[in-house]
Amino acid sequence: MGEFFKRVLRLFGEYWSKVDINHKLTVIFLGTFLTIGALSIIYYSSKPAFGVLYGSLDSDSAASVKEFLDDEKILYKIKDGGRTIEIPKDKIYSIRLSLAGKGLPKKGKAVGFEIFDKSSLGMTEFVQKINYYRAAQGELSRTIESIEGIDAARVHIVVPEESIFKEDQKDATASIALQLRSQGILDSTQIAGIRQLVASSIEGLKANNISIIDNWGNMLAQPTSGDGSVGDIASSQIGLQKSVEKHYVRKIESLLRGVLGNNNAVVRIDAMLNFDKVEKTLESYDPESAVVRQETITSENSKGKTASGEGPPGVQANIRGNEGASESSKQESSTSREVIKNTYEIDKTISHTIQGVGEIKRLTASVFIRQRKETDEEGNIKPLARSAEDMAVFEEIVKNAVGFNEERGDRVSVKEIAFSVPEIPSAVKALEGAAKKNFYTNLAGALLAGIGAIVLVFFAISFFKKVKVEEITISPAGTAFQKAQMTASMPAGIRVPAAGAAEPVGEDAGVEIQVSDIVERQPEDASLVVKNWMSGVK
Repeated sequence: MGEFFKRVLRLFGEYWSKVDINHKLTVIFLGTFLTIGALSIIYYSSKPAFGVLYGSLDSDSAASVKEFLDDEKILYKIKDGGRTIEIPKDKIYSIRLSLAGKGLPKKGKAVGFEIFDKSSLGMTEFVQKINYYRAAQGELSRTIESIEGIDAARVHIVVPEESIFKEDQKDATASIALQLRSQGILDSTQIAGIRQLVASSIEGLKANNISIIDNWGNMLAQPTSGDGSVGDIASSQIGLQKSVEKHYVRKIESLLRGVLGNNNAVVRIDAMLNFDKVEKTLESYDPESAVVRQETITSENSKGKTASGEGPPGVQANIRGNEGASESSKQESSTSREVIKNTYEIDKTISHTIQGVGEIKRLTASVFIRQRKETDEEGNIKPLARSAEDMAVFEEIVKNAVGFNEERGDRVSVKEIAFSVPEIPSAVKALEGAAKKNFYTNLAGALLAGIGAIVLVFFAISFFKKVKVEEITISPAGTAFQKAQMTASMPAGIRVPAAGAAEPVGEDAGVEIQVSDIVERQPEDASLVVKNWMSGVK
């Protein structure tokens, strides 16, 4: 192997000494180009692919994660002002598990009940109370952060001092600030659950005294008085209306997404609800269903005597003591009576109805479908309208999703329009520009490396395939000594023509042809002959 390299170096040295300055500059340029290409290949082949380990980190969490990566001697990149850390993609999940085992990254700076791990004998009751609420806020923040879709949470609790008069006692209040991954990710049920969680953790705190906002400043829940005031009723009614509308929007979008794809339909619902609370009590009787419930029979019998109408009329006959009338003048009498009393029962129905609050009075659905496009033979993009049958199918789908009821005045409108292209924010444009620049840089490096490799291969093949031997011309002024020196170096049977001789003919022509064949077949031996010949020319 060593002899091979020596031979290559010797041939290259001979080649370098014979070429002119233009050829040398060309070789230098190609050598530099090939070196850069080789280095690019080595760089891009050894460069690991990085991925995001964690994003949106606070300074303390980022510092803790960086310290761990330094201890483990893992390559990383810090971007976005220290809020994003990237590591090689093949190590992302294992490093996340290792960091989770160490309680990293820490979300926020909330302090939990570990604040009481180090007790102080000189701590006053006021300080202990403050630390308790501080620890409760931290624990609640950690619990809320475990909910899917919430990156961070801050809880603030206000508990007023106790008053000796009940009417002067104020209620405890709380406010919660949430950092959500995307706007509108929490529904009303989840928000109510967060309020109830905090209210159940603090003594004397009611859920209606808790307000919640997100990182976009949207009011997710506002405190209410809880006494049925007009403001509370209006707030609950608006919340219920929004919940109903969002429910139907999701139903329609889920159906259309399966047919049209993502972001190809815009759905809006307007729900008119009836919040009137109506109670009805109805009594109805069935006269055909009368039955005897009770029957009472009363019988009366009486017997007696009555005086006859004998004797002179007047006062004398009626005076007490005038009983001298004879018994023969009296008459016997008897009477009897029977009374039947019946009590009847008639079927009676009593119904008590309370009409539900929030009943749907009317629904109005408006749906926009993205218009399709087609490319004609000339390459121009033109709109492609859907048929009336297709639009009727979409309208029927929407009606079924909302439970269309024509009697209550529901309306459904489905239209096909061309969507406008939204303007890309400057921040997104900057990110896209950086991504494109990075892509083109990597592409240029790869192309450069590929071209360099190809040129290197062709250059090596052409260099080792043939070593150029320059044509040697003996000047007319050559001497006999030169001819003898050259002839002595030539194999037997080969002659060198005399200086200034005419073109060889016959035998001389054949000899020169032999010389040319030997030079082509054995360039190394011919080179040695030329060297010996040149060394003899002084």
